[in-house]
Amino acid sequence: MDPRLSHVIATVYGKPWFIVPEQLAAIAEIVRFHASGGRLTDPEMRERLAAAAAANGPRRGARTSGAVAVIPMYGPIVPRANLMTEYSGGATISGMRAAFREALADESVGSILFDVDSPGGYATGVEEFASEIRASRGQKPIVAIANYHMASAAYYLSSQADEVVASPSSEVGWIGAATIHQEASRALDAEGITTTIFRNPAGKFGGNPYEPISDKASQEYQAVIDELSAQFQAAVAKGRGVSVATVKADYGQGGGMSASRAKAAGLVDRIETFDDTVRRLAAGKVTMRPQSTQARAVRIEHFNGAGAPIGALEALSMQEGGTEPADDPDAPASGEAGTPPSPDQTTEAEAALALARARAER
Repeated sequence: MDPRLSHVIATVYGKPWFIVPEQLAAIAEIVRFHASGGRLTDPEMRERLAAAAAANGPRRGARTSGAVAVIPMYGPIVPRANLMTEYSGGATISGMRAAFREALADESVGSILFDVDSPGGYATGVEEFASEIRASRGQKPIVAIANYHMASAAYYLSSQADEVVASPSSEVGWIGAATIHQEASRALDAEGITTTIFRNPAGKFGGNPYEPISDKASQEYQAVIDELSAQFQAAVAKGRGVSVATVKADYGQGGGMSASRAKAAGLVDRIETFDDTVRRLAAGKVTMRPQSTQARAVRIEHFNGAGAPIGALEALSMQEGGTEPADDPDAPASGEAGTPPSPDQTTEAEAALALARARAER
């Protein structure tokens, strides 16, 4: 490893991420390749770019389709263009925010659609933009569609829209935060490189790549990740109008899920293709959610054979196992925009759900 390229390493290691592990591993591999002195020739670079373009399909910038403003959220998400986007491409918070504000201000735009195909990205800047999207609800219909990957940071942002849609073959979720730490002291020793660190106080520069990580630095890393994960869960709860407990229990527990499971759990409101979503928005067929950030309980929609209420994912598992739960015909779809239940309804629903879970655990 070339010590002069430590700034390249810093774009990945030690940073908090809202991203799927496979994508972070791929980004880390690219960074390691460059940090070790690897270089691609012009033909190799063109070949890789052509292969990526063929795999991803056409990628266009922000555009309008009739009265619908389409804002792309493609690839890894970063605050602004940097070395990581130079190597891997991706979407920037600054670029998406500018397009979003422009669409809100444009009187010819009737609704806004985030076209999402992203594995997530940096944690930095996501909460700020998510809050802005949520605070803008009520001005114009705001919809996000998983087309075909709405993971982690991408779901964090999308969950703040009035409506979340998933195309039939999409995957959605990966709520939570992570970081990776790598130290290269033994590799540097093998190369005959000695690094001396002078610091004050003793905890300064903890988690550096030149020495084994200390217990204090490990605890600090974990504290940051815990805080960011809690922030993520709270934002999703606000955006989707559910409790944090529901997000923790039913929204994948850090993993992702198919479109159908995401619909059953309440992560998305409907399953629909991109083209159908654009047509529906152009026709004005979308309900705006209120700006209120007060969480409300998801109404119980399913019941087991004994008549006891069960959660959406438990109901889906019963369907997959051959037992068909009964639907409540008067309940809206899980996560559907609409009038929140009254405080009494919320209390009753949460009590019923708690009772059902307690029975299932016996």
